[in-house]
This record gives sequence, C-alpha cells and structure tokens, in this order.
Amino acid sequence: MNILAISNFNKVFINSNDNKSNNITTNFGLKLKNPLVADTVSFKGVKKTVAEEVSKQTKKTAGDLKDLITTDLEKRIRRKVSPTHKKFVADIKNYFKNDLSTDKEKKSITLHERVKTEFSIGQKAISRGWYTKNAILDNMRDISGICFVLEDSKGFNNFVKNFSEMMKHSKANIVEVEYLRMPPVIKRGKVIKSFDSLPQNGLTKLKNNIEKFLNPTKTLWKDVDSIAGYSGLHITVKHPDGNFSEVQIMTRGMFTVKDPENLYYKVKNNKVIDKKYELISEYLKPLAKKNPDKMTAKEKEEEKALHKALNKYTQEAYQHAINNPYNMHKLLSVADAKELTANEKELLKRYDLNLIVELMNYCKKNNH
Repeated sequence: MNILAISNFNKVFINSNDNKSNNITTNFGLKLKNPLVADTVSFKGVKKTVAEEVSKQTKKTAGDLKDLITTDLEKRIRRKVSPTHKKFVADIKNYFKNDLSTDKEKKSITLHERVKTEFSIGQKAISRGWYTKNAILDNMRDISGICFVLEDSKGFNNFVKNFSEMMKHSKANIVEVEYLRMPPVIKRGKVIKSFDSLPQNGLTKLKNNIEKFLNPTKTLWKDVDSIAGYSGLHITVKHPDGNFSEVQIMTRGMFTVKDPENLYYKVKNNKVIDKKYELISEYLKPLAKKNPDKMTAKEKEEEKALHKALNKYTQEAYQHAINNPYNMHKLLSVADAKELTANEKELLKRYDLNLIVELMNYCKKNNH
C-alpha cells in the first residue's frame, strides 16, 4: 500500500447529508436514484472580460500559490491511462468525423477531452481512501474524460447514431449510464414541469441500443437527482485493457453554466480547486461549509440562508440554460433571478455566475 505517495494531500470533507432518496417514476419510465456523490469531469469554457479588482482584494499572486503535488504513483497511473484515452479519442473522431466542429467549421457537436492531472488524481484518491494503484484504477473512472457539447438540436440525435455504431463495433463498452436532472414536478400522476435538457425520444433510443448491442446482464441506466439543477448524460465506458473513461453529453447552455457552478460546489464542500483558480478559491471562501461545533447559532443560520439562496440561484440558472440550450449569450445574473428575494440577491451579488466567469478568464490570462 503506497500511502506515502499521496499522504501530502489535504483530506476533503464529504457531506453525507447531500444524499436524498427519491423513488418518483418519471415520464421516461425510469426511477430516480440517489444523487451522484462522485466528482465529475470539469471542462473549461471561455468568455471575455477581466476583474482585476478581485485580484487586488484577495492579494493573491502566482507566487503565493502552492506548488502542485505530484508523486510517482499518480504519474504512473496517468501514464497507464493516457494511451487508452488517446485511442478512445481517435475512435470517437473516426465515428463522429461528419458531426464534430473544427477550427474551420462549426457542426452539431464540439468535442472536449482531457486526462486528469496528477494533482487531481491524488486529491480525489485521498478523499476516497484509495491508496494503491489498483484501487485508484478500479474506482476512479473519470481519469479519462470526454465531453460532447451539443451545438444545435441535431446534436443529440447525431450523438446517439454515432455512439450506437461504436457500441455495435465494440468500440464503446458501456458499464454505467447516469442521466442527471432535477426531478420533474408531478401532479395526479402527470408531469407538469420537466427539467430534462435532452430529448426523451433520443434517450429512449440510446437506452434501447444499449440493450440491443451490449445485451447487459444487469441494469446499466439510472436517473440521478441533481440537487444543483444540472442536467446531462454521463456514461462510463470500460476499455479492453481494464481502464475506464467517463463520457459526458450536454447542451452548449448547460456546458456554459456547469463550468463556474462547479467552482461553487468545490469551494462549498471544502474541496481543493485547480491551482490556476486558487484566486477564485479565496474569493469564494465565504461559501465554504464550516465546522458546526465552532459556530454560533447566528452563524449557523447565516450559513444556512446563504447556501439556500445559492441553491435557488444555481437551479434557476440551469433552468435558464435548459430553456436556452444552444444560443445562451449570457448566464442568468443574480439580479435577474426571479426565484430570489431581495435579501437573497443582496447575499449573492458578489457570487454572480457572470463575475465568476470573468474571474476564471482572468486566472487563465494571468496564470494564477
């Protein structure tokens, strides 16, 4: 057991209270399961504008940031997964060649891909208690990450068609599918409000093709209650060499919100943020959950109110993205959020998603 290899990583607090069971049967005919507690791949979007004043406020410079911790264990894991990842990406580009956007031409799908950094591998491993190479490779199934961003209404049909061909020709052995979204509002057995970001006929076709081409011996598909409001399809693929890839499929609007919202999630739950965004970690620090044993009753109420407002805001921001899946030029601002009270807007004004995007771009530009 190579405990020393990643013993320098800070342990990450995991809030077990986030799990909520939900047995509602949706109009897609699937039952909602427990919320997803594992980390998911985060893919970075790009926007313009900068907020240099925040850099001055937090007094963070590149020299203040901690060095990334890399160890032999994480490097060996990354070296083992990288060839598998490259081959999978090459297969995807071959099967999706007619539908993927390029620098010269915009098409129905944009592909993003990455292999986790050594730092990210170690951070997640220590938080889960996976200390050996085999434990990490068996359990950390998102070291290889693929994201399909749907640019138009044809995107999901094209994804289903091409990915089904990959399954048919043994290029994508699916071992788990999770469809994330907020549970629908149901009255008298009928869905009166849906939070689905992907068309149900496409989901049904993909589900049927999984049964047809893979003939699984157990149920692979489950719906997952997304507390934050995010909606997207996550597929785990197992490769012939035993390595895994996580495949995400989401609309352009969802992709745009997910990037900055993921920083809310990490800071709130005391997770370590990528070094380049450590400036944002300082800025969002008031969102972090504190030890209740060291808080006064007033502080507990204030934290509860802040997190309640943040949840309302992110849910409405994702709903805005669902209603504008492809042509969303601006994220929902705190000021425009209809579900927030005046007091909640005051609490959240410094955490506007559009500001967080500006900070992310500032960090990238200045290597923070």
